[in-house]
Amino acid sequence: TNTATQVFYNSETGIMVCLNSGSTKDMLFNLYEISGRLIYSETKTMNSGYTAIPLTMLNKLADGIYVVRIINGAQITSIKILVH
Repeated sequence: TNTATQVFYNSETGIMVCLNSGSTKDMLFNLYEISGRLIYSETKTMNSGYTAIPLTMLNKLADGIYVVRIINGAQITSIKILVH
């Protein structure tokens, strides 16, 4: 299970997802515009324990609200983030 999943945005480094995983597993990270359009998707291998995962965007994000969706098997976590 994920506990205390946090998402941070920094104009220099982009989006960073920090989470605690009970075991090593593949997780899917999706980023959506608030309109629902998928703009980023990547599967990353999470190690057991606390991990910080950068979501590397090819283009700089425009100001606005985005949704980071983390899919871990049947568990889906969605977190809104403000980019400014």
